[in-house]
Amino acid sequence: MASGSQDNLEIIDIVQPTAEQRAQWLYSNSADSEDPGALTVKFTLVGELNNTTLNDAWQATIKQHDMLRASINAKPSGDLALVIYKNVTSSIQYPAPGDAHTVEGIDLRKVPVHSLSCYHKNNLEHDFFWHCHHALLDGWSAQIVISDFIAHYKHLLHPDKHSAPKAQTSFLQVHRHRQNKDEQESAEYWTHELKGFHFPSLLTHSASGATKKH
Repeated sequence: MASGSQDNLEIIDIVQPTAEQRAQWLYSNSADSEDPGALTVKFTLVGELNNTTLNDAWQATIKQHDMLRASINAKPSGDLALVIYKNVTSSIQYPAPGDAHTVEGIDLRKVPVHSLSCYHKNNLEHDFFWHCHHALLDGWSAQIVISDFIAHYKHLLHPDKHSAPKAQTSFLQVHRHRQNKDEQESAEYWTHELKGFHFPSLLTHSASGATKKH
């Protein structure tokens, strides 16, 4: 799905995927045909478009959202890693009017995982199809991405009339917060539950296989 050169990508972070991301990755890799995690968002822009500014706006959107610069890869051990890259380029594609609005497949291991296509219905009406994956973004987050893309486009065209979109809390910030919170809550829970225990209970097996506690 890559629509731009991704040579010499710089990794800025590697984290453990969430449980939902792991499940989506497994579904994607076990799918026989259509990927159940594939996500397609359609939206329409009306009016004459500046293709160069559109691409600049899309690149600004990718820079803004870390999940648009992410991939999910399997380590040699079999564990999964969510890899975030610093600079990922992706140009808007302009297929011929009769071309299909679908993609052959989404490879979660390669960046960009997503792609954006624009179909010019006429000079004043343009349909966009953004293909991504639920392993990286859900439907609600996808709407934010599209809104930011349109906001970037308006700002680049008319900076005196439109402001650039405000920075959103990144996935990595939320992810780290949840991990730290989960670890803290887990430590507090087990500290309370094991209060008064100083030594572990020892379990042994008798010759008959019954378990005895000492």
